[in-house]
Amino acid sequence: MTRALLVVDIQQALIDLEPTNKDTYLAKVDKAIAHFRERGEEVIFVQHTEDDGELLALNSKGWQLYAGLDVRKDDKIIRKYFNSAFRKTNLESYLKEKAIDQLVVCGMQVEYCINATLTVGFEKEINLTVLSDAVTTYDRDNMTGQAIMDFYNQTIWPNFAKVIPTDRLN
Repeated sequence: MTRALLVVDIQQALIDLEPTNKDTYLAKVDKAIAHFRERGEEVIFVQHTEDDGELLALNSKGWQLYAGLDVRKDDKIIRKYFNSAFRKTNLESYLKEKAIDQLVVCGMQVEYCINATLTVGFEKEINLTVLSDAVTTYDRDNMTGQAIMDFYNQTIWPNFAKVIPTDRLN
């Protein structure tokens, strides 16, 4: 199996909005990126793009990948316009080209882009792992961000992905 780390939508504007467990979350993402780099495994970044005037408008300050991430010149960056990193992007063809058949996923936002990307990846028969402590979201009117993360990590994703904390990466 050839695997890669898929880092979804960790962009400046989203971090500025203070997601749940922001500092711990970012530390776990950094640890995952370092883990993959140490092993010579690929790190792929996904960057959500919206229309002009919106939070993640193309080329805006908020649209940029979070400055604290270890993004390197040769890293693959997938620009997406929908919740799923697969919809109308070249992610699937890139994975095939590189013979990547396993994705370890981290990033934002649990109930939107992470869940959609995992669901579509499952349909495409990709072996999936979610880093339970390297995903985040925001509090909602009716549910805390932590409760949302717990729900997906404990109830939804184990049905089609391996769910582990970053410390259990091998």
